Amino acid sequence: MILSPKQLESLAVVTDWQMSCDALEQAIVRQILHRTGGRIQRLEVEVAGDAVIIRGRTPSYYLKQLALQGVLDRLGSAGQMRIELNVEVSNSAPSRAVLHS
Repeated sequence: MILSPKQLESLAVVTDWQMSCDALEQAIVRQILHRTGGRIQRLEVEVAGDAVIIRGRTPSYYLKQLALQGVLDRLGSAGQMRIELNVEVSNSAPSRAVLHS
């Protein structure tokens, strides 16, 4: 299959965009890990169009807030991207019921 110069240019733009998305995802992951000390479990970062989607699980709202700050650190003031923070907060320790007699 032979591609026209215009098709090659389109392919190059898509490839550059994908590489920049991958680089941004990795930079955000590194910053979140740095901010939270690696305490976000099952951390996933996805850049999709104009959105940055963060998924994971953490034991506290404080760590969730630090994860958000990590995203903002990377996006900076030019952050025209929407942030979806899908980080579940749940204490992994089993809760104990206290019975009073």
